[in-house]
Amino acid sequence: MNLTNEIVDILRRCMIVTVEGEWVQSDPEAVFDNVPLSALNIDSLASMQFCIELEKRFEWIITPEELLSFESLGEIQRELSAHVNR
Repeated sequence: MNLTNEIVDILRRCMIVTVEGEWVQSDPEAVFDNVPLSALNIDSLASMQFCIELEKRFEWIITPEELLSFESLGEIQRELSAHVNR
């Protein structure tokens, strides 16, 4: 599984991922770079769970506030990729 799919899988486990009322089931790559993070309706509980899952899976410690400061999932992926490749 590639990093993009892993992040989407974690996010799906943490919340109901919707963009304009539709489930995000199609191409994760399109969601990553074209949809603002704010459009995914991530609530505080989901953002906390997402951060916990990222820490467990990748040993990347990030707060919910830091997570929500990113513009898109693509930006999160790039930061996580830099962390993983250190």
